[in-house]
Amino acid sequence: MLIPIYDLTGNSTFDDYHPMAEIAALAHYILCKAGYREAVNRARVEFDEWLNDPKEIDGGNMWAVFRWVDKEWESGLQRAIDLLHNETSPDFRRFLLSQLMSSTVQPDKLERLLMMMLVDKDYVFTDAELKAALAAIIDSHTFLKFITNNWEPIKRRFENRTSIWHYMLEQATKKWKTQEGYELVSEFYKTHKEKLGDAAQIVKHSLQVIKNNKEGTYRNIPTLETWLDHYLILNDTDGLFYSM
Repeated sequence: MLIPIYDLTGNSTFDDYHPMAEIAALAHYILCKAGYREAVNRARVEFDEWLNDPKEIDGGNMWAVFRWVDKEWESGLQRAIDLLHNETSPDFRRFLLSQLMSSTVQPDKLERLLMMMLVDKDYVFTDAELKAALAAIIDSHTFLKFITNNWEPIKRRFENRTSIWHYMLEQATKKWKTQEGYELVSEFYKTHKEKLGDAAQIVKHSLQVIKNNKEGTYRNIPTLETWLDHYLILNDTDGLFYSM
C-alpha cells in the first residue's frame, strides 16, 4: 500500500513545510522497517557517509542498514564501538545502543552485543544506557538463552546494581506471547529461583503476563494470516524486499 506513495515521492526532496514531506518520510521509514530494497538502498547512502564522517544520521536509516544489509553490519559495529569509546553525550550513546540492539536479529550477532554489554569488562555502561539497549531487544529467545548460559558472570556483575538487574530479568522474561515462551521462562524460573532473591517476583509476574498474552496471540493470528495471504495473492512483491 505504501509502495506507490514511495515510488512517487522517494526521489523527491521536500522542504519541511511541504505537505508531502511528512508522508514521504513516513513511507520511507515504514518501508525501511519492512526491508523494501529501494528504501534500504537509499538509507545505505547516508549510512556509508556516516561510517567515515561524524555527521548525524537518521535513526531509521541506521536501523535499516544494520537490520537488512549483512555486509555493512561489521563495519557499522566497529564505527559504533569507536563512537562509544569517545562519545560523551548520554543521549547519543543511548540512541546508538538502542539502534544497534533493535536492528540485530541474528542470534550470533546479538550474542556478541550482549557479551560486550553484560560480560566484557572493557566496556562500561550506565544503567540508563543499558536500559535503553535491553528494552530494544526483539529476540527474547537469544536474550534469555544468553543470560542462562552466562548466569554466574552476569549475576556477579549486576546483582548489586538492583535497578538494572531487575530490569534485565524483566526484559528477558516478559515479552513472550506463546506457549513455547511460557515454558522457557518457567524452566528459567525453576532453575534459578533459589538464587533470584527479590527478583523472583519479577519473573513470576512475567509468567502471568505471558499467560495472558498468549491467549490473545492464538486468538488473533488466524485472522492476520488470512489477511496477509489475501494481500500477497493480489500484490506481487517477490524480489522487492530483503528476506527475513
